[in-house]
Amino acid sequence: MVGFFINMVMKSFNQYVNNNSTAIIIIDMIHEFCSPGGWADLNGLDYTYCDKCIQPINKLISYGRSLNLPIIWVNWGMTESDILSLPKNQYLLWKKKPDEIGLEAGLFRKGTKRVEVISELDKQDEDYNIDKVRMTGFYQTELNNLLKQLKITKILFAGVNTDQCVLSTMADAHFIGYDCIMITDCCATNSPPYAERGAVYNADEVYGKALKLNEII
Repeated sequence: MVGFFINMVMKSFNQYVNNNSTAIIIIDMIHEFCSPGGWADLNGLDYTYCDKCIQPINKLISYGRSLNLPIIWVNWGMTESDILSLPKNQYLLWKKKPDEIGLEAGLFRKGTKRVEVISELDKQDEDYNIDKVRMTGFYQTELNNLLKQLKITKILFAGVNTDQCVLSTMADAHFIGYDCIMITDCCATNSPPYAERGAVYNADEVYGKALKLNEII
């Protein structure tokens, strides 16, 4: 009886993944967060936290390509006008102390190498790209229109930071009607462990499901 129940649960998880309605969204696996000389590194943060999710993300991408799932890369990429339009509380997220390096240093600029996906990941020309200007990938972007055009109803989320841009984008997707799964080992953050635990808890209890990659594949 227990085995039957487990099989039924896993079957329901697998319903999230089909080549007609599922997309993979990978968030902010860019040089600013994941490479030496990026924003994280310049501000004394350990940018190598990204390393632990690189291999799982590539495995997720390979799985997605085998099913012809759309791969959508959602990354920071701001113009000067985007920066000028930021509310003060958003601007301060980038520079909380006088000695921290913020947007005034030319970071997170659209079209620069700093916001390109790191070379360790299998990004291909046929993939989709969305530049975002807030933590969520849906604010004043074409992400929702793209998903509608592709007839997507279900999204698998990966990237950094688990408790910030990944969770924010997942929450917005949930609010407008998408079925959402955070692939926890395909995500990472340099926030304290309690922040990551809280994000995963809310992803699983409120905004959809939080699963390991092997529970999807």
